[in-house]
Amino acid sequence: DYLDEIRQALPDVEVAWLGDGEHFNSNENFEAWHLYILDQAQTAGVVAATLVRDDSIGTYLDQCVDALRANGAHLTHRGNTRLAEGWNELLAQAALASPDIDGDGVVGITDFLLLLANWGPCPVPPEACPADLDGDGVVGIADFLLLLSNWGS
Repeated sequence: DYLDEIRQALPDVEVAWLGDGEHFNSNENFEAWHLYILDQAQTAGVVAATLVRDDSIGTYLDQCVDALRANGAHLTHRGNTRLAEGWNELLAQAALASPDIDGDGVVGITDFLLLLANWGPCPVPPEACPADLDGDGVVGIADFLLLLSNWGS
């Protein structure tokens, strides 16, 4: 619902769902949220990244020992900087769409056929455009070359 409110108020803004690390009061619901943002991001037309299991952030106890936490609920300046660095790295990776368009774990003929079926301008966000591998808003020759360079991987 909150995503819809943001899009109504700011239709040209890009939204990312960013999950941080483990907290003092982390529980099953906390883990479920991180899985939710990763599983639902494509459907929602947003990028999602979570650092909950990232070694650079570590567990709650790691964060305390590494001076990333001021207390159970608050990060230090160092902790916030570490989160921002982690998110920037994950967002840079997410900016490069996977050439495994069909998600079967192999870049092959079905990915090529999906790329061809989506050739041309991408639909208006939030509708996804997974065949736009270079993120330029068009499925074209550059995307084909990216797919071809990853063939079989």
